[in-house]
Amino acid sequence: MSRDSASCIAIPSADCNPSTSGQTTSVVRLGDVPTSRSSSRKNFVVVEHWLSESEQRWHGFWSHFGAVCKKRVRLSDTAIRLTAGVSSAVVARTCVAPLERVKLESQIALSVGSSSRPRARLPLNRSLQRIIKREGFLGLWKGNKVNLLRTAPYKAMNFLVFDTLHDLLLKRGEKLELSNRERAFSGAAAGVLSAMCFFPLDVVRTRLIADDKYKAMGVARALTHIVRKEGFGGLYRGALPALISMGPNGAVFYGMYDWLKMQKLRSRCTEKGVTLESLSEEEKVLGVWQLLLHGAISGAASEASTYPLDLVRRRMQVQTGSFGRMTSPSRMVHLLRDVVQKHTVFGLYAGLLPSVLQVLPSSALGYFTYESTKAWLEHNFRDPHH
Repeated sequence: MSRDSASCIAIPSADCNPSTSGQTTSVVRLGDVPTSRSSSRKNFVVVEHWLSESEQRWHGFWSHFGAVCKKRVRLSDTAIRLTAGVSSAVVARTCVAPLERVKLESQIALSVGSSSRPRARLPLNRSLQRIIKREGFLGLWKGNKVNLLRTAPYKAMNFLVFDTLHDLLLKRGEKLELSNRERAFSGAAAGVLSAMCFFPLDVVRTRLIADDKYKAMGVARALTHIVRKEGFGGLYRGALPALISMGPNGAVFYGMYDWLKMQKLRSRCTEKGVTLESLSEEEKVLGVWQLLLHGAISGAASEASTYPLDLVRRRMQVQTGSFGRMTSPSRMVHLLRDVVQKHTVFGLYAGLLPSVLQVLPSSALGYFTYESTKAWLEHNFRDPHH
């Protein structure tokens, strides 16, 4: 058989010929028969073309949108920082909401101080399976709306306070870099002020997830119920450990990030053989991976350093009723002692793994979104008079 004939096959024709056996055959080359591989290749090319075209349209839309807004909108530094802070919270918190939910479940599972029987702690994967089985896949995002109502303005104020104090201290000292003490002060002030302003929403969110009688309530109804049953002070239950933890937390988070950023800029200056003063604004912007890495390191360091106080804060928030003459410091010390006695020192770090897993991407995405959005807004919409 020749090479030509070997590459051909006989396929019955659809037309009938009564003068023969009732069927004719036609010769078709194998290359003409569509195969699954060639079909998949064509589909891949179509999808690739569609993605490329969609990306071009997306960039074209934002270029046109930016050009129109640039002519009509001018933003102050405060507005830019607030907008970038809100964007940062929405992106980061929505992406890591499932891990935040598992962390909360782990922190309140032991129900210290409750009359109900304590629930056993579950591993990370079993906690995820339990939530999905009980509430469905979207149950992993339960409480995220309330969390965004709290974290969006919280992070916006956080970034605003830190950046404002950062710039003020730089101008006051007429220098290009803050000392570690100044970084810590700015970060601590940002953390404490933001936490106190939006702490009631944090209490409501914890109750909606942890307490069965609050689960059917909305945010407004839960706020009203807490004030009516426990007084206005009920909205700030657990505020003391929050105050104690948010100061060091903010100091470590912002101080670490600013230090890492300045180290990178100094390294860049050494490579180019220039001074820090001679770097342009564009050269002071870090790359994508540097922003993500620095944000992740800062978030993990701040979370681990103050985690026991965060755990106590959650436990105090889910406690209801009267505590007699016990003051907030006494209750906080009592809870810490109770956790250590029942579950050893490791009990103070219940839920640390999902917390760190949540903080790493959250901090990375948060700082990346904030810095990117702020740079874009400053480039396109900054008011020249500010």
